[in-house]
Amino acid sequence: MNIPFDIVKGKGPVIFNPLRTADDVDQVREFVPEESVPYVGEALTVLRKEVEFCVWSILVLDIASKP
Repeated sequence: MNIPFDIVKGKGPVIFNPLRTADDVDQVREFVPEESVPYVGEALTVLRKEVEFCVWSILVLDIASKP
């Protein structure tokens, strides 16, 4: 989005240079997660696979433990 900010504890997000003019707004670009933060998608994919594995493992152990 081209809007630099920081998360300040107890305050929340703080924009370094707030948008004040129409030209500032024109400089804002669309946020495309795959380009800006690809590691988030990658982390979610890994997490999803881990959770699926855990669910299947629990299911198998549950079935195997029944008489």
